[in-house]
Amino acid sequence: METRMSYLVLFKLVRKTRLSIGSLGRISFKRGYYLYVGSAPAKWISKRIERHATKEKKLRWHIDYFSNNRFVSFLDYKITEFKECSLARKLNKRFTYIASFGSSDCNCPSHLFYSNSSKLSSLENLTFLENKESAKGQKAFKRRSKELESYFMSKEKEFEALCIRCGSCCGAYDGDPCLHLKKDKDNKYYCRIYPQRFGERKTISGDDFECVPIREILNDSWIGDYLCAYKNLHRRKLFNV
Repeated sequence: METRMSYLVLFKLVRKTRLSIGSLGRISFKRGYYLYVGSAPAKWISKRIERHATKEKKLRWHIDYFSNNRFVSFLDYKITEFKECSLARKLNKRFTYIASFGSSDCNCPSHLFYSNSSKLSSLENLTFLENKESAKGQKAFKRRSKELESYFMSKEKEFEALCIRCGSCCGAYDGDPCLHLKKDKDNKYYCRIYPQRFGERKTISGDDFECVPIREILNDSWIGDYLCAYKNLHRRKLFNV
């Protein structure tokens, strides 16, 4: 019998929005944190989580419609020993849920949960999900989690290597860049707080804005975007050039 693994994926929605979610129709989503419960065959678990983190995919499941929105950011994931529906029931007791989301093939009220509390900004805060398996089982999950972490680190490095540090996405050419945008001795731009860059930030003039992953804004336009390696790659994919 095929071994399946359950997982949690944490998203952040930066503004209130109304989305069409497949067969569920249009649903209003509040700004805040969203926790999704899923499962996949063990051999495909890394690809499944990567799917949730990317925007370029065919819309198939309810979560695809949600995660594909440009105001939704993938924050974190966690592999757990709990069965998918058992995990969903645990979360149902603690968080607000989006009715029937991701649960069309089971009796759970939902597999997507919401909170506007910063306590859900990290999966480390979900202490009730700590492993209670045997030492052997815990060792297996730790090993798999470490493999997943290495996998996503390599993918992130590949993606980041595309950047030519033009600074255009951070406002380098619009006259009011991000307060944390700087230049090095080679005249290349860099972010002074890069590892912690996402979230509410200010421009030099003091205007507020939300810093989001570059993947979230590739369909937008901004001053100097013709220099952006990610934007140019996106254009080539759109027009097959």
